[in-house]
Amino acid sequence: MTEYGTRRDPRLRYSGWLHTLGPVLLLVALTSITSGCVSNRMYRPDSIQQESDYTLAFVEFDDQGEPWSPPQLFRTLDLIEEAGQGDAGSIVFVFIHGWDNNASLKHEQKKGYSLSGFKQFLAQVANDLRIEYPERPRPVIGVFLAWRGQSAYAPFKGFTFWNRRRAATRIASGLAVQQTLLRIIDAANLNPRSRTALIGHSFGALLMEQALLHTLVTGILRATTGEIDLTYDLLLLLNPAAPSLLAKQIVEVLEQERIKLYQIDSQGNRYERPLMVSVTSVADRATRVLYPIGSSLGVMTSKFRKYGTEFCHPVASQRSFYLYTAGHNQVLHSHDVTATPLPPEGPPDRGLQLRREYDPVSQQPAISFNGTEHRFTVTEKPLALNDTPYWIMRVPKSLIPDHSDIFGLDTVRLIQALIVGTGVLESDSRTMLVRETGIRPLALGVRPLSGDLIFAEQSGEFYVLPKGSSVPSFLACTPPDIDPDQVIALFGDRASASFIVNRAIDGGGKREQQAYRTELVRLSLLEGGFKPAEQKRFRGSRRFVTASADPVRQKIYLATRDEIYVADLSQPRPEPALLVRTDGGKLNRITFDANGNRLLVLDSEGGQLYIVNLDTAEPELRLGATALGRPVYIAIDPSDSMLYIADNQGRQIWRLECDNHTCVPPQVFVRSSAFRTPSRLALTPDGTLWIGDLEAQKIFAVGPDGNIHQTISSLAGEQ
Repeated sequence: MTEYGTRRDPRLRYSGWLHTLGPVLLLVALTSITSGCVSNRMYRPDSIQQESDYTLAFVEFDDQGEPWSPPQLFRTLDLIEEAGQGDAGSIVFVFIHGWDNNASLKHEQKKGYSLSGFKQFLAQVANDLRIEYPERPRPVIGVFLAWRGQSAYAPFKGFTFWNRRRAATRIASGLAVQQTLLRIIDAANLNPRSRTALIGHSFGALLMEQALLHTLVTGILRATTGEIDLTYDLLLLLNPAAPSLLAKQIVEVLEQERIKLYQIDSQGNRYERPLMVSVTSVADRATRVLYPIGSSLGVMTSKFRKYGTEFCHPVASQRSFYLYTAGHNQVLHSHDVTATPLPPEGPPDRGLQLRREYDPVSQQPAISFNGTEHRFTVTEKPLALNDTPYWIMRVPKSLIPDHSDIFGLDTVRLIQALIVGTGVLESDSRTMLVRETGIRPLALGVRPLSGDLIFAEQSGEFYVLPKGSSVPSFLACTPPDIDPDQVIALFGDRASASFIVNRAIDGGGKREQQAYRTELVRLSLLEGGFKPAEQKRFRGSRRFVTASADPVRQKIYLATRDEIYVADLSQPRPEPALLVRTDGGKLNRITFDANGNRLLVLDSEGGQLYIVNLDTAEPELRLGATALGRPVYIAIDPSDSMLYIADNQGRQIWRLECDNHTCVPPQVFVRSSAFRTPSRLALTPDGTLWIGDLEAQKIFAVGPDGNIHQTISSLAGEQ
């Protein structure tokens, strides 16, 4: 007789295996049974559907990725070629649906399915075009690429997640879908005035991305700097249900090749344009919650690794890139999208009203447009590791309400804004590919004793430029748990660096107001990397846009757009206390001046400098100087308290002297045609002013005489 707890009974071992495998076997059985509930069939033998305002064509694929009827494609191509024969050309939208959808009549007639929504979308676009161009009607063509996204009915459809994801991947890897997409694009391009937008949703976005991936990336990699033929106008992935591991690989390839795409119009105006755009709603519970659960169950035997120091990005786990989609992996995000309620007065439909703007907080170009109830602004993230033509962004619930409701008027406006705002509709415009080789300096610092320059590059790497040298040397990677996009201040000394990080807290789409968590992370700088030294979390959930430190008094000053706070670092969990409030709410940079025990505050929108005297009992915000263009950064000479202010509107550096109340009139210290957006400054003990220019992708050294005497234009050194 076997004693329990002394020697294990073999029967228990087999029972344990059955207990473990039972749910898995049940899941496999249910998946096998339910994968056949909806027949594998063609729904549209008559594949052309003429509506009053648009024409809809169907091309259907079976479960193995083969076309059900090749004539469907031939009829679609004839339709597109005929529609594009007019002088104005045509508008062609190609859509691939996702999970739990197909091309059946039921899905056309019942709200909530992709086919019904796509038809509503086409009708809205046709109506907008008719209003905007009453004299020049442009045919609208929709192409619905259908596959067996629905393979079971409720209550069993949830078990088809793995089967349908494999089907989407299998179909994408075949040649038929690739051939169909490329032939449709070519047919539309027979008239250069025609426009083509490719849209994929959920698993359909996975299918679209993988079907075109190799063609697009291969064409980009083989291209040289100069004009390039990007044959479609927009490739949009809506709430993509695809692992972000593939998106990460695309971003890294484009990043390593330093590729940018620009649209240049006949007047020489240059607009950055994407290769593809991935958009995910914050309220998309399917990809935010259900997708990682389903993915984790499907990779129980898969092997993942931890990334080492060879990858300078803030995510160390390969598994996290597989479990989460790009929309829910913030390190891959390239743009922010914000919503501002429109005033209640005004017409119900106020039109797009698209504007190309400049965001005063991020110091980045932005595109803003009207939705139904909100005005949306799409802004480049200034410190994003993803600075490539693969745009990845997460949008508010007011723009895309959930996973499936993707074809409302706001989505139409988003597509219009992306096409118009990137310049592809400009007359006689052309697409240019640029292989950038410069430096993208996010932060500059100087070692106090040696005078060596230290700078952070947008790639997430730190470099040091020894005094007297022209060749930067790699120093370290940004620590894995720090996203450069969330760093609002960086300061340090010879042996350490301190980061003030304002991290966004994922609210899961439950609220429009985003919450934030502010932390101080201090790290010791060792040879080849950083070592954690201290971490403090601040109380509260405000969004701070800038910060500065008084290390002697152990104080941190933090600013929102309209308030300045102070926090005591000697406390285990500092609580920011209100110091001063502004009337207009335009703050975007604060700098602590130890010599005068004061804060220097910039308002980029108003072109103004404010001073806060910290020696008074009740500090006030006093106007110090005006007419500074677009001031974005301050450097202070410790020897004489002279201020240097970067003005990236005037492409110049101001120099001025201030007491604790007013300043003498500013003088231009240096102005150069080589500057594009001078926005980072650092002073050496010998009076050399280093200027970082993110758009020019250079770092300039200016002597005390105001002349540029050194330019570092690549990581290979001075050129």
